[in-house]
Amino acid sequence: MIINNVKLVLENEVVHGSLEVQDGEIRAFAESQSRLPEAMDGEGGWLLPGLMSCIPTTSINSSPRARKSTGPPIRR
Repeated sequence: MIINNVKLVLENEVVHGSLEVQDGEIRAFAESQSRLPEAMDGEGGWLLPGLMSCIPTTSINSSPRARKSTGPPIRR
């Protein structure tokens, strides 16, 4: 999967470009846009690679405040 038009938050900078994900892992990022027709438009959104690896998800899931969203579904 390739996602174009995103802001990638890296260790020391924010890069506007594209990200390639394969088998659930980030394979590459670039400060350019892919011309492949299957590339998705990230609509200028923010991507924070590695963020979920930093958060202990067990504390989120067991929180009394954790509950199913009642809002509209996330648009893809």
